[in-house]
Amino acid sequence: MRRFRQIIITVCLIGSFFKCQLVNTQSDRLSVTVSILPLKEFINEVGGEKVAVDVMIPPGAFPHSYEPKPAQLRRLKDTDIFVKVGTPVEFEVNWMDKLVEINPQMHVIDASPGIELIGSEDHVDPHIWLSPKNAKKMVQSITRGLILTDSANSHYYLKNQENYLHRLDQLDDQISALLAHKTKSDFIVLHPSWSYFAHDYGLNQIGIEHEGKEPSARHLQSLIDEATMKAISTIFVSPQDNPENARTIANEISADIQTIDPLDGSYITNLTRVAQLLSDALK
Repeated sequence: MRRFRQIIITVCLIGSFFKCQLVNTQSDRLSVTVSILPLKEFINEVGGEKVAVDVMIPPGAFPHSYEPKPAQLRRLKDTDIFVKVGTPVEFEVNWMDKLVEINPQMHVIDASPGIELIGSEDHVDPHIWLSPKNAKKMVQSITRGLILTDSANSHYYLKNQENYLHRLDQLDDQISALLAHKTKSDFIVLHPSWSYFAHDYGLNQIGIEHEGKEPSARHLQSLIDEATMKAISTIFVSPQDNPENARTIANEISADIQTIDPLDGSYITNLTRVAQLLSDALK
């Protein structure tokens, strides 16, 4: 019996040791919070095992009106770094000041420096990450921010950045190749999130919504006429959209509806898929 008790005590001590080691390992990682899912891949690729990333806007949530849950706000108190897109993403416009008030000690990284915005004085397209060229600049901003917070691991972050920037160059080349033989350039999308992607690859995005507003009946008819004239056979929607207006146009012109997600968390895989769908639609 005595030997049995010794064995039990030894097992418990070993278990406690490994539990402490796990806690210590986790606490050594930088706690990073981001607003949108695509930023998570950027940070994980650069930060690797040195970071733990939390995302404010979960998959499928509507980013223009999302409000963080109480548990998210509690976790934010322990965040070392917050990475924001830095463009007029409505979640960040509505919540950034409040998030900083909750944790004024966290380092806020703006991922947008060096990127030329598309839009008008009244309305800027905030979806800068949907261009691989822009994504490279965002990754570089994130790397600088990680190094500023954790200079001891600067070589690690710079090496990971180099590897991921190479993969983004490969993505850019792959998308260019997929769209090289297109015979059309116009595509219709419900929510016009793809301005930067379209700009990079010589495409013309036609939005059903305009500056975040629902289309009028007159505008819908105009789009139907334009789609008929340009022989457009696919209407694109995102998972966050109400597809009713897209269905109206698709029914009138006998078009297919395809889903492309501007907020997908698997950045390279997602943009490769989007490029393939656009390539098929523009032949």
